[in-house]
Amino acid sequence: MSDLLCVLPAFPTNLYLHLLPSLERHNVTTADLVSLNAIEIAKRTYLPVLDLHQLCKHVIDDLHRDVGLQRTESEPADSAASFAQESQHSAPREMSSNFISILDPGLNAILQGGFSIGHVTEVTGESGVGKSQILLTLLLSTQLLTIGEARRQAIYISTEGTIATSRLEQIIRGHPRLSMLPATSKPSLSGVHVIHAKDLETQDHILLYGLVPAIRKVRASLVVIDSIAANYRPEPAFSAARSLAQRQRQLSKLGNLLRKIAVEENVAVVVANQVSDRIDHVGSSQPFQKGFLLSSPLGSSPPATPSPSPFLSELTSSEMTLEHQQRFFTGWGDEFLSIPTSLKTPALGFPWSTQISCRIALKMSSTAAESHIVPDPRGGFIEHPLKRRRFMKLVFAPWASPSDEVEFEIRKEGVFAIGGLDEAGG
Repeated sequence: MSDLLCVLPAFPTNLYLHLLPSLERHNVTTADLVSLNAIEIAKRTYLPVLDLHQLCKHVIDDLHRDVGLQRTESEPADSAASFAQESQHSAPREMSSNFISILDPGLNAILQGGFSIGHVTEVTGESGVGKSQILLTLLLSTQLLTIGEARRQAIYISTEGTIATSRLEQIIRGHPRLSMLPATSKPSLSGVHVIHAKDLETQDHILLYGLVPAIRKVRASLVVIDSIAANYRPEPAFSAARSLAQRQRQLSKLGNLLRKIAVEENVAVVVANQVSDRIDHVGSSQPFQKGFLLSSPLGSSPPATPSPSPFLSELTSSEMTLEHQQRFFTGWGDEFLSIPTSLKTPALGFPWSTQISCRIALKMSSTAAESHIVPDPRGGFIEHPLKRRRFMKLVFAPWASPSDEVEFEIRKEGVFAIGGLDEAGG
């Protein structure tokens, strides 16, 4: 890399001191940084791919600036020609909104605006709770965003099956926010681009090489992966410590890649995730009882006792275990519920939980919304069929504080909150 300062005398080499010695030993030149893929350079130098990618991007940007090819801030950026030129690079694009609405004021309110652009958001819950219904709604609401005259579109990566196009059409026709729009402004199926990832190898290839060009080509603001854990299930069981460490590295790379795409391409990445039952040995299998502080275990403690006791020491020690701490980042077990629900744990475990920006937990109870035994006008009683009650909860997010659970329902028109919030908040 001895020629770098000859080509770019003002280049800030102090930012890449951890890379330059190895690049020098392997005879990597400035021309190599410009012409070769970062992965190829990483194979030669054994350096981190993402660090090399950042270095290559920095060098190319400085070269563009040096020869006058980079657009200045005074030039207009909202024309179609400017957008087409800008899409050739990885610079973030300005959006007309920082959030993608879920098309319901009550649900938008607990998310404090909707699904944030530039972040990786997970929607987790058991089968049949409504994860796909929320994702389908997002695919349509994304098309209400615009940049200049261009309508934004969505990319749907399916790992488990085909997309429910008939359900999309039903929401377009029936949702009150969409049905009243003029035909030229309504979302359409042509604004949803579906990619099938049948196995883990295909999924990795799509995310590494195919997703970013697709985002720029169709001007997408939303990437949906349904679901993120499906292609990991068929893999061999990981029981040995070495295999578990390998899986953790895979999840770390996946999360890092998705965050990078979300930030650099200015899109919202939303993934669906399954859950598994959790047997809680700390206390009981039920959520916390009344009388305890329910915010965070790091700033809470049991009621004070007159004097230290072995029980208090044991309880304090148990609070530092993962089994106790997971109540506060999985979405299950951190509050008292009047509706009976079993404890769940999102798939892919704690390593994956550290890779996402936001987690939204969807819960379901089989208890009836009202008494399941109702009087019969003709005499006697009638058994009322059980109705599944669904709840949404914001577990954590950098732009909003955790929320209480809000009940919602799935109708043919879409997904809607059931009371409990001021609609003006959305």
